[in-house]
Amino acid sequence: MSELNHRYAKAEDAALLFRWANDPEVRKASFHSTAITWPEHLQWLERRLGSGSSLLLIFEKESSAVGIVRFEIGEEGAIIGISIDEAARGQGYGKQMIEQACMHFRGLHQLPVLAYIKKDNPSSVRSFERAGFRFLQEDEVNGIPCFLYILYGNE
Repeated sequence: MSELNHRYAKAEDAALLFRWANDPEVRKASFHSTAITWPEHLQWLERRLGSGSSLLLIFEKESSAVGIVRFEIGEEGAIIGISIDEAARGQGYGKQMIEQACMHFRGLHQLPVLAYIKKDNPSSVRSFERAGFRFLQEDEVNGIPCFLYILYGNE
């Protein structure tokens, strides 16, 4: 598999990110499964791009966008999320994106990274486990049962 490149997301990525955010499989895997409106998306993106507590990395292969890894950074750790373009799914990019994003994150912060994954999302569980995340506990987000995985700051 060829190497993916990543870059910081920018305002010009709004339409691409909106398409990914409203992809039916992404909505199904999300803890907020309702469709997102364009105005809501633009507000979300503006807040994230202007915040020191968010990190959005777009992954590309040969200048084609493959997906995004997001970090929401808090004092005790960062919550990671990943979305992969429909055309790029099933090709093993999840593990590679998570690993590269976490290496980038480690260059900026030494905080643990937390992944909340719905129990009915085995492909995400596999990607995070293959990227070195360890199962921490069963949990709930918005009343939805999930698994909590962790990558410690020194790993």
